[in-house]
Amino acid sequence: MQGPNLIDNDELSAYDDNDTGVNENGEGNFSAGVHPHSGFHPLAHQPSNLGNMIAHHGSPSPENFEHNSTTSLDDHIGGTEVMSCAKFKMVDQMGMAKSAILSEVVFIPQFSKTISPKDVIDLVQKTWGLTPANMLINCDAGSMHPKVLATQKLSAQPQFSTWMEDSEAQLRLKREGTDTSAPVSPTELAEECNIVINQLIFQRLLTIFSAVLDAASLSNNWILINRASSTGSSATAELMLELAMEQTSQRPVIIVVESFNRLRRFTNDDAKEQIALLEKLREISEPITAYDSNDFRVVKMNAKYSIEEFDNYEWWTDLATHPIPSVPHKADLQANGIVGERARWGYHYQSAMFTSGTHYIILDGDETVFPISALGSVGNVCANGSTRAYKRIRSVIQDGRPLVMLNNTGGVTQAFASLHKALGEAIHTSEDEEDNKSEAILKKLEIMNNVDQWTKTFGIPEIMMFKELNQRAPMLFQKTIVVVDLVKDSAEDVLSTVTACFASSACGVPELGIGNAESAVVYNAWKRHLVLYLNSASVKKEAVTM
Repeated sequence: MQGPNLIDNDELSAYDDNDTGVNENGEGNFSAGVHPHSGFHPLAHQPSNLGNMIAHHGSPSPENFEHNSTTSLDDHIGGTEVMSCAKFKMVDQMGMAKSAILSEVVFIPQFSKTISPKDVIDLVQKTWGLTPANMLINCDAGSMHPKVLATQKLSAQPQFSTWMEDSEAQLRLKREGTDTSAPVSPTELAEECNIVINQLIFQRLLTIFSAVLDAASLSNNWILINRASSTGSSATAELMLELAMEQTSQRPVIIVVESFNRLRRFTNDDAKEQIALLEKLREISEPITAYDSNDFRVVKMNAKYSIEEFDNYEWWTDLATHPIPSVPHKADLQANGIVGERARWGYHYQSAMFTSGTHYIILDGDETVFPISALGSVGNVCANGSTRAYKRIRSVIQDGRPLVMLNNTGGVTQAFASLHKALGEAIHTSEDEEDNKSEAILKKLEIMNNVDQWTKTFGIPEIMMFKELNQRAPMLFQKTIVVVDLVKDSAEDVLSTVTACFASSACGVPELGIGNAESAVVYNAWKRHLVLYLNSASVKKEAVTM
């Protein structure tokens, strides 16, 4: 299996020279000696006038941005009709490589021709030299910071009793030998225990995400990060993936779908500088028909953030110091009309391009022009989640796509997982029994907060959806849509469930009207057998009497 293109330490040293590192603004190396075309004689450094580009694209760029490319940035770049490709290395603010991986990028112009599945296959196999993926893995954990997923209501659930006892023991030991002699109120104790449980959930999630990356690398499954989706993407899952990459040496193919339109919705400097760098990279890219990855000289692109900046969500909660850099999603607004404190960090995190991808698909214009489904079938892993995640996860369930829910992470995943469990218990009871009624199932739902918008209506509609899907596809909730327990199940158990779910052939919901077609086929076969048997017995009797 051929994966991301790696460079060795000798090649790395050439990219880390001070004279060819990031420029004085820390914006990546597009200076003399790194132009992608072999045999090119670099031009003298000239400050680029980005005024015309800003008029066309509505996106400012950093001051003193320099280039030496054969095409002026004053030209209208978006006029080209063909896809173009380039290759770059993501570096940190000190100019050091973030990893030993060279990232490939393809630009889809605004007026590109319709991209067919064959075009996608050619891009993957011929241009990028990859073996097609067995499956794409999409992770969704909503937008809450991964270190504060649990509410106190979640921590108080029976399944957390052991963790709660351990947390209380730890807090008691910390208080011993201190001057704090006053008794702790139950409220204070619950708050402190909730902090510890949040740390435990974060640690378990990090282990699971690392295991998913390891398994994906070994089985040629790709990680999909689709920031161009109309329903958005999960900042929490993306940060967890980046953190997990620091815990493992395995690196699967990571496909990042990004959009100029999305980046232009942000007003902060990081977004503006990111757009300018992408515009510059697109200018020196080559048409896909002429692109040769082996001959294209690698350029550096400076990452606009480090994951350490988002280690503590509280840093981003002060709106006076860090205002939300774009118009907030309506689904993220609380009753007071502002974004919750635990979700504000995500707007800053996603205002620049995801920095840990191996292959990038950059769209300009229509964000649905690229047929992502042509890359392969998609399996989903979800945890926590708020209103926007609710819409995405509900869509996955309705379509009958592979889904693994990490239960006991709170949010909408907790609600859907508890519904999955309650329905499974009700299926094994008689329809006349009380446990199968919607009211009984409602009492078993675990909704861990009453702040998010999705909590206002969650209940009967979701129960009816699950029951209808179970009638149309009884195996769906046994093989395709499954639940794992973050508290009780080990990382190996979780990985085994994920593997079995994604390997299942029982994907999708049968067409309406088909019903239990498999059972009907067997029933009709037996019916015909009985008819033929009775006819043969009757004919035999008549033959004997004659």
